[in-house]
Amino acid sequence: MSVLLPASDNMKRTKSLRVHAQWSLISCVSLVVFGVLVHDGWAQRVEDLPDLTGGAVPMIVYETRDPFSSGEPTSIERVRFTVRVKNQTGDPLLGQSLVLIVEKILDLSGDDVSSRIMVAGADGYTAKGQPYFRVPIADGQDLAPFAESEPITLEFNNPDYLRFYPPVLRVRGIRRSPEKSMKQLLQTLVEKGILTPKEAEEALAPPVP
Repeated sequence: MSVLLPASDNMKRTKSLRVHAQWSLISCVSLVVFGVLVHDGWAQRVEDLPDLTGGAVPMIVYETRDPFSSGEPTSIERVRFTVRVKNQTGDPLLGQSLVLIVEKILDLSGDDVSSRIMVAGADGYTAKGQPYFRVPIADGQDLAPFAESEPITLEFNNPDYLRFYPPVLRVRGIRRSPEKSMKQLLQTLVEKGILTPKEAEEALAPPVP
């Protein structure tokens, strides 16, 4: 026996399904992108992820002795930092898309000494040779607004005993919000041939009344 719903309920249900379908598509294609990046030359494509730095804030602390704590910087051979990423964007961030990039390391004179310091345990490297780490999320899903990620340990081997500042870090990933972000993501997917222009257009189409 079938039950007929009022027209208004049908419209609400259709709209809800449409929104759900759009975000399902975003999640799926994000996983596709992530999978392609991981298994097919991620180092050349991690830069395609939107730069979230400023909204997704890397909070870094020394795990080993702080070489600046005494007032006089001290050169040491191995330095470990613990980093957590705090989501201050106001929108959920797709957990499987988040990466932390060690952009550069500066010595006390401001010179880039990244090539002279080895970063251990990186998940990969960008096309520019910058090491990156996947950002771990407690439930493996999204990083909620104002929530923090699980800790990431950065270990730097400093064979030349250089004196350097904490690394310059960037966070890249995908915001689960915004039509603008969705458009940018879909445009990237079209450019890379993962989606057709028609599929991207359908994903952005408003709910059918």
